[in-house]
Amino acid sequence: MEHFVLPIDPLSSDLEIPFVATVYDGGPFLTYPAQKGLPWPLSYNQDGLIPHDLYLSLPSIPTSDQESFSQTWLFFGLLQAFMKDEFDANHYKESTGGRTRITTAKLFENMRRMWAKQVQQSSKDKVVQFRTVVNCLNLVAQVLRACNDDFDWRIKLSIASLCEVFSATVTLAYASLGVKEPTIHIPTHLGLHLFEQNRKERMLSAGWCSNDIEIAAERFSSVQTLYFLSRMRKLDAQRDHHGCRHDMCKWNQISKDEYQTLHFRQTCHCPDITPPVYELELCFSRHRLPLLKLKNIHGELHKVQIEVVEYSGKEKYVAISHVWAYGLGNPITNALPRCQVAHLGELIIKLDSAATNEANQNSEAKVQMSENHTQLLFGSVADAEIYLWIDTLCCPVSPPESKALAMELLAYTYQQASYVLVLDGALVVCDYAEIPVYEAIARIFTLAWLQRLWTLQEGVLAQDRLWFQFKDRPVNLRALMYARFEHNITIQSFLVDMASQYQIMSMSFLQDEKLRDVTSSGANIGHDLLALDRALRHRSVTVEADEALCICTLLRLPVQDLVRLPAEVEARMSEVWRLIARKYHGLPQRILFLSFPRLQQKGFRWAPRTLLKEAHGGLFKHGTNVTRSYMWQDPNLGDITESGLLVKWPGFKLNAKEYHDLPVRNPWGALPRLREHRILFKSEDGTRYQFGSKEHTTRDPAYKHAEGAFPLHDIIQRGNCYLILADGSLFKKEGFTKELGILGNVIGSSTDGRILNFVIAEQVVVFNTSERECIILDTAERVAHQLRAEPLTAKLAAMDADTGTKEYEVVLELFKKRLDEVCAEEAKSKLLTEAFDKVYNRAITDRFLRVLVQDWFYHDIVGKSLSAEQQWCVD
Repeated sequence: MEHFVLPIDPLSSDLEIPFVATVYDGGPFLTYPAQKGLPWPLSYNQDGLIPHDLYLSLPSIPTSDQESFSQTWLFFGLLQAFMKDEFDANHYKESTGGRTRITTAKLFENMRRMWAKQVQQSSKDKVVQFRTVVNCLNLVAQVLRACNDDFDWRIKLSIASLCEVFSATVTLAYASLGVKEPTIHIPTHLGLHLFEQNRKERMLSAGWCSNDIEIAAERFSSVQTLYFLSRMRKLDAQRDHHGCRHDMCKWNQISKDEYQTLHFRQTCHCPDITPPVYELELCFSRHRLPLLKLKNIHGELHKVQIEVVEYSGKEKYVAISHVWAYGLGNPITNALPRCQVAHLGELIIKLDSAATNEANQNSEAKVQMSENHTQLLFGSVADAEIYLWIDTLCCPVSPPESKALAMELLAYTYQQASYVLVLDGALVVCDYAEIPVYEAIARIFTLAWLQRLWTLQEGVLAQDRLWFQFKDRPVNLRALMYARFEHNITIQSFLVDMASQYQIMSMSFLQDEKLRDVTSSGANIGHDLLALDRALRHRSVTVEADEALCICTLLRLPVQDLVRLPAEVEARMSEVWRLIARKYHGLPQRILFLSFPRLQQKGFRWAPRTLLKEAHGGLFKHGTNVTRSYMWQDPNLGDITESGLLVKWPGFKLNAKEYHDLPVRNPWGALPRLREHRILFKSEDGTRYQFGSKEHTTRDPAYKHAEGAFPLHDIIQRGNCYLILADGSLFKKEGFTKELGILGNVIGSSTDGRILNFVIAEQVVVFNTSERECIILDTAERVAHQLRAEPLTAKLAAMDADTGTKEYEVVLELFKKRLDEVCAEEAKSKLLTEAFDKVYNRAITDRFLRVLVQDWFYHDIVGKSLSAEQQWCVD
């Protein structure tokens, strides 16, 4: 892993890639397994490309042999396929202390020699070569996914790191040739092994928070980035993260009673400085923005003064964006220590100087700054008029009316600022001049500042005027992201990761809103809500009801409609969804299937209560991005009504099958019941389906229900139970298919019966049943009905009220013996045995069949299908 760049002062590493390969003896990479006589199911289309959906099943060989062959083929073979004549296997292994390990120290040196030889090669020949490399990379990604679970992750990681480098190289090469960039599938999230417990402990001891590590693992995907972060020290000496959890940093939990406003230096005890609150209130009553004019900041602290000035549109001011956890807040009153105010004034002077230099170097740095934001804030330090805005001093703590007016002006505040300066305790102790640019970028994108919700809108509104304060100087984020890296392959995957986060954070769609046709809102709302969702992910807020205000600002909705409502989540978030629907003429129908906590207000029980976390488990799960993108970008919009969200979806009406032959539906109720993990039902055409709660089906460890509880069955037993499907793919596709659904009950309908009023009870995953599993279930159903018709069952049903009697126990024991006999006989069926072996990967036993049979009448449910034109009013 020596080819990866590292921080200036990296943490030590114990990562060693063992050498387990045999000699790679050449030959075409794509067919190498066949050359070795291994039955790999490879196929090619007419262009010679490997289909991306090809599923490879690795031969059933011991994992150690699989590791050896994979390293030989996928590591050394890939090097040979890419490097051609510059490949020498001895360059990539070294022996020390009697052990041989993989090394990549000479990788880039060899690549430079290879490129030097290919300068004279024609563009056509280069494209042919690159296309072969792309095929190789896509094959590697598929093979790694199919490896055994106990495959050595270090070997996988080394292969994935090669794929990243070669993928970045090919992508840049295609761009230089002006050829359309190919689709390259590279292994993702293998770098998460770098955050395993022993390495995580080392990161924690180096200043990281458990929550920081969890968020980094979610935000970044490349091996290069995750390796860099696993070796980077955090420089935040003020914070002790013992007691933090993976889903929560204790420093982000602001307590009004325990909060301490800090001095610039711990030894300072200067008095606070407070602006005249009545002057702030006067500005807000006139719907004007108050600024603070700083005076005497270079003299003695007791001479520092502030003057409230009403913004006229001409003053050049700096807005401060900060995380309260670092001591610049004050929940009690509008006051800060004089030393902090003087320090802020000094930072503004340095920022002005840095911004002016940035503007003078504009063409060289490739940064386009708005002209009215590159002028000097003041002529010289001597005659400086320093204007500051910081929430601690400029947003009234009380009365509520003034605070509400200040909230209305927040967006305007950051939009009009000449610069927005970010202060984060983990950055102000780091010297920018002493670290490379890519480390500065990494430190910015792992700040606590990026985990708070209010700072998101401040950064979005600032755009190219956003500056981050390091120990020695402020740095413009946009200039940093556009710095010249000369197409440096050594950090290309890292830069792609960081650029992705920059785009998410900047939410650039806000900038071109005026150019868009908001009447074609189906596409726009999906684009905007997806961008909002991604930007809010991993953010937190102290006052839960403030999320609604931030969403309104980011989506350019009228904030004044919210600030006048009670500071309650239910009231504000329901109004947010009304405002969004009004702006875009509806909401994506698939919003119903997103896994967010939901509002409890009648008529809005379908609506997300928050976009900051999912309903179970707190943080977001890997693999959810595609699903969430699909949900938000649904072109079909639903309408908000007084009773709920009006949508069209296919579905089923579910009814427990009725029986009139016995006094009770389930005559074997005294037998142990299977713990609920799925519901089986059969449609009117005989097709079998099943569903389970979404969290249980996706194996979310945070989801549990009480022992002996049967929530899904209970929903069906209430009556008028319906199942809404997310797209009806179960009806359209052959083979195994699954889709999201919502289980609930209908409580009424429109007068014409066309609209069903549906109340959500549970999110589920619905899937069809394989042919082999149908054989098992058909057998269980037949045996259950056979036994139901026998005299012993009739006796048990007649004695249902006397289950505790000795006579009942005698009959029950006789029935158990009969059940065992019938199941043992059925277990002899070859067809059934083969089905069990394929479905459950184990030989059938009569005991397993018995469990299905005795539980059958809890699952004998009939589903009547409803078309995609069915209208629902969902609450």
